[in-house]
Amino acid sequence: MKVSSFIKIAGGILIAAAGLYIFLKDVKLIEIWNQIKETDWWVIAGVAALSPISLWIRAIRWKILLPARAGSDKKGLFSIVTIAFMVNNILPARIGEAARAFLLWRRNKFTVTESIGSLIIERLIDSLAFLSFLFLPIFFNKGLQNLLVYGLLCLVVFVFAISNIVLYRLFPVFTKKKLQQVMKIVPMKFRPKVEKLGRELLSNLNWAFSMRKVVSVVILSYLTMFCYVGMIWLLGLNIQSFGFLESMFGVAFAALGSAIPLSPGYVGTLHAMLLQGLTLLGVTIERAGAIAVLYHAIGYVIVTLMGIYYFFAINVSMKDLRQAKQEMQE
Repeated sequence: MKVSSFIKIAGGILIAAAGLYIFLKDVKLIEIWNQIKETDWWVIAGVAALSPISLWIRAIRWKILLPARAGSDKKGLFSIVTIAFMVNNILPARIGEAARAFLLWRRNKFTVTESIGSLIIERLIDSLAFLSFLFLPIFFNKGLQNLLVYGLLCLVVFVFAISNIVLYRLFPVFTKKKLQQVMKIVPMKFRPKVEKLGRELLSNLNWAFSMRKVVSVVILSYLTMFCYVGMIWLLGLNIQSFGFLESMFGVAFAALGSAIPLSPGYVGTLHAMLLQGLTLLGVTIERAGAIAVLYHAIGYVIVTLMGIYYFFAINVSMKDLRQAKQEMQE
């Protein structure tokens, strides 16, 4: 095993362990288990159904985000997304994102830069949606007024990012000229390759020039996120004064936990952050712990099983991924 791989695995285990320690240090496992046992079967079924639906919507959005290019293919994106999330559930360091780029490159004939660029744009859009899930509940939930400064900061970042996308849409020539000026600092022998990479990266923003596609991306992005909100809302149905806005806030904290790298399957980090977010809303620590466990476990099982199915259904192997990674690096 390579030293870098060992460090990633060891780091992932340590981060997961730290997250679990933070999650478990103030809760009683028996109380969490009692809360889980009281959860209605139809609630669990609803959460289980929303998990693959979120991936299906994500795949539809990905199809819009990917640039149109001769020789490329946009079929089978749902299976690629599912496999990627399955790999993330099993392996550390979000290797599923790399696997997703590999598969898009090898199977769908997009370039390496287009594949990675589409994931960067997707991550940016997801981050903006999650930011709105932070500042909107803070602004409209009286119990979160002590977090108003953080809400305003999130709003500023949100507006800044949206403004840059709008400016690129309105003044693409100006933006490209600025990028060309930046390219002047690149040594001449590398400049053609860097410029090519820049064009391929920007091609992932071609959808921004079609109002129909922009509206579709926004709607699909929030539909994806609302699937997660629906999961939290279902799990918190019996909690007084816990509605849609509160579920949005919980999802934002779960996303913060998921964004922490290395931890395989977001174990520990997601639990600790979601627990923190729910307790800020006044949810009892045992009930918050039960919601965190169910929210993670149900989605984890469903997505992992589906990912394994597609992994073998489309004849992918770990050898293929390793070979693709090597070829991409070359």
